[in-house]
Formats: sequence, C-alpha cells, structure tokens
Amino acid sequence: MAEELPGSVLFACSYNAVRSVMAAALMRHYHGTRIYVESCGVRAGDLDGFAVAVMEEIGLDISS
Repeated sequence: MAEELPGSVLFACSYNAVRSVMAAALMRHYHGTRIYVESCGVRAGDLDGFAVAVMEEIGLDISS
C-alpha cells in the first residue's frame, strides 16, 4: 500500500498579519506534521504586534 501524504490547509486573510498567521500557528500546534499548514495574505502586510503578544501568552511564537 502506498504511503498516504498528509493533508494540507491554507489560511488566507487580507494582509497575513493577524487571523491567518494565528490560525496557522494553532493548527501547527495541535496537529504538528500530520497536516501541511501555510498562511498567506491577499496583499503584503506587516505582522501585527498585538497578535504576536497574544500568541506569546499561550506559548506560540509567530514572530518569524
């Protein structure tokens, strides 16, 4: 039997600054390498400092 590849999820939002980044970090945290996870934005944007702080409170680093 062929090895089954992991599923994949793409989270997208306007600037890839808050929602999509946070959702991707949570999905990676809970599912690890069982699912390929990526985030993107429709337009280029900078990561929101508040989102970074909120995720740090629960032990997830999204700063890079």
